[in-house]
Amino acid sequence: ALGAMIAVSWQPGRRFSAAVMAFGSGTLIAAIAFEIADNVYRIANFGVLVFGFLLGGLLFIAVFTSLR
Repeated sequence: ALGAMIAVSWQPGRRFSAAVMAFGSGTLIAAIAFEIADNVYRIANFGVLVFGFLLGGLLFIAVFTSLR
C-alpha cells in the first residue's frame, strides 16, 4: 500500500529513472556473464573464457564508439 501511494504521488525525474534502469541492466548483464562463465570454464578452459570476455569488451567498446 505504501509503494502504491508513493507511485501515485511522486513521479521520478528522467535522470533518476535512467540511473535506476542502467543499474538494473548492468546487474542483469553481470549475472548472465557469471552464469555463462561458470559453464564455459567447466566445458572449455580458462583461455577460452578470457578470450570471450576480451572479445565481448572490444565489441562493447566498438558499439559504444559507433553510437557516439
